[in-house]
Amino acid sequence: MLDVCLPGTGGMMPLPERHLATMTCRCGGYTILVDCGEGTQVALRRQKISAFDIGLILITHMHADHVSGLPGLLLMIAATERSEPVTIIGPPPIAAYVKCLKVIVPYLPYELNVMELPPATVPLDCDPIFQIGDMTVAPFLLQHRIPCFGYTIVVQRYPEFDAAAAERLNIPVRYWNLLQQGQDVIGPQGEAWRSEDVLGPPRPGIKVVYCTDTRPFDGIVQRAHKADLFICEGMYGDLAERERLYEKSHMLMQDAAVIAAAAEAKLLWLTHFSPANPDPAQYLTELQQIFPATVVSKDGERVELKFP
Repeated sequence: MLDVCLPGTGGMMPLPERHLATMTCRCGGYTILVDCGEGTQVALRRQKISAFDIGLILITHMHADHVSGLPGLLLMIAATERSEPVTIIGPPPIAAYVKCLKVIVPYLPYELNVMELPPATVPLDCDPIFQIGDMTVAPFLLQHRIPCFGYTIVVQRYPEFDAAAAERLNIPVRYWNLLQQGQDVIGPQGEAWRSEDVLGPPRPGIKVVYCTDTRPFDGIVQRAHKADLFICEGMYGDLAERERLYEKSHMLMQDAAVIAAAAEAKLLWLTHFSPANPDPAQYLTELQQIFPATVVSKDGERVELKFP
């Protein structure tokens, strides 16, 4: 099971009724946070999301509304007395930015690691680069004014374990968990047991795709294909804004719905609304004509996704 929440759904600047866009994915006691704009720690507290469990922070790009909340968040995590490492992944210059933050956050009780991804090293079909718990993360390059990544988060589902086959092969029970995770095992007497001998066929996991601050392009359809949840920006719903948005490398709510339909996603959540779009829900009927499973998200939008 994967718990997904949008503590904030705004773009550009926080509003009294709308925090800046951010997402959390929680599975098995591990939490991933995507983006950390101004006031993110307040948004997390409002949704009762524990900072203690945040072990991975994914940054889409280095605009202020996506990173300016990092120093406060790092201190908030420190206040929970977390001692496990925290990793930050993002495009350049995320490493330099985090280094500067140490001026005001000089000490943390946990190890802070930074993985900077030069855009040239991230193809559209990039394989997973990080795993936390059962969640894997794969970035993909978007089309924004500066380097910007979308992220695919997948909860792996192990193949069904054939206990009867394991018993026939006289495999000790203490090795069953390793075999179910796809690991081959060597016993104390040199016995070799292969996971493929006790596992069924592959089973689909849970797939969440997060995509914001980009003009629409076909590559997003590829990455969002068959996603259980596709989360995408929708700055405006007024078609008259299209040309201006494209010039600034953003997209309309309608563009996101078209992508979701083409990708055969199961569910679309719209987010990252412009401050000049105070009532994005007014476009819902139109959007659902394009893609019926569209949700115009509000702060606190939440769902528990389960294995199919």
